Amino acid sequence: MTFPAGAPGKLAVRAFAFGPVVFSRAVEHEYATMVLVISAIFAPVSAFFFYALYLAIVIRPRRYRRIFSNGIAVPGTIVAKYQDEASDSYYFAIKFSFTPVDGSGPLVVEAAIPGQKEYKEIQEGDEVTVLYDPDHPRRASTYEYGGFIVEERISVPFSQPR
Repeated sequence: MTFPAGAPGKLAVRAFAFGPVVFSRAVEHEYATMVLVISAIFAPVSAFFFYALYLAIVIRPRRYRRIFSNGIAVPGTIVAKYQDEASDSYYFAIKFSFTPVDGSGPLVVEAAIPGQKEYKEIQEGDEVTVLYDPDHPRRASTYEYGGFIVEERISVPFSQPR
C-alpha cells in the first residue's frame, strides 16, 4: 500500500483487547483477492489429483480382478517379451495375441508379469490362455502369468440339526 507524498498515511485497523493482551490488524490488504485465486486454482487441481489416485488405486485393480472372475477364456500366443530396467527396479512384460470370440480380428495386448522367474520361463511362441473383458477386449491378461492363484472352491454341506 502506498501513500501520497507529503500526506500522512491512514490505515484502517481493527483492534481487540482481552485484558492485558492487545491485538490489532489492518482491515484491508492489497492481496485480499489472492485468497480467492489460490482456492480457485487449488480446488480443481486437487479434485483432478484425487480422481487420478482413485482411478489408480481402486478402479484399475477392480477391472483387472473382474477379468479373472468374469472374463472369457480363449487361446493365445506369446508374441514378445521384454524388460525395462530403472535405477532400482525392473519391469517385466509380455505381448500376446489372441482372437476374441466375436471374431473381431486378432489383437496384440501388452501385460506386466509378476517377476523374473516367470520372465525367464516364457518363450516367444508359447501357447497361453487369455482372459479378456468381452465389452473391452483390449483389457486382457494371461491366465498363467496374471499374478493370481486360482483355487478350486470346495462346498461343504451343512448338517441339519436333529
